[in-house]
Amino acid sequence: YSVNLTTKAGPVNLDFTHSSLEEVGTNTDNNTLTKLVASATVADINLVAGYGMTNDNDTNGRSLGVDLTTDNDAKTNFRLDQIVLDTYADADAILLGASMAFGKTTVGASYLMASIDNNVGVDTDAAELDLTVKYAMSKNFSITGLYSDAEIETGATKSYDETRMELSLN
Repeated sequence: YSVNLTTKAGPVNLDFTHSSLEEVGTNTDNNTLTKLVASATVADINLVAGYGMTNDNDTNGRSLGVDLTTDNDAKTNFRLDQIVLDTYADADAILLGASMAFGKTTVGASYLMASIDNNVGVDTDAAELDLTVKYAMSKNFSITGLYSDAEIETGATKSYDETRMELSLN
């Protein structure tokens, strides 16, 4: 199940979502993902800040996750391009972002930082920075460029370090 509550407090939009998944017929406990996201527009700059956390049920250091299908991913999950909070057990994350439109062009930056307790005494830290530029050619055609840099460190060891660039036509 997934519960979503939204409200507006002055200029700030608040979105709270709690999702839970229990795999029937297995010996695993429920997997949960809870997130609170606040967004507002200040002086033509769209700002977003969020906090997300998963429960501590894991299978070999990984969460089974609560995302049942990819079409529900945007609503239930807490992610950027590469790092997906829902795949980690006992994780806490903070999301910060800003974007601004300049005519037909919109530029944005998002940063996700997470701390994961993998239940073996060595904590994992993850961080991702995404930079985007979108140009609206018309009302139903746009070009978007994405630069994504992500890093995951377990203890003093980098277990993931990847930079991605993407150009998409929508």
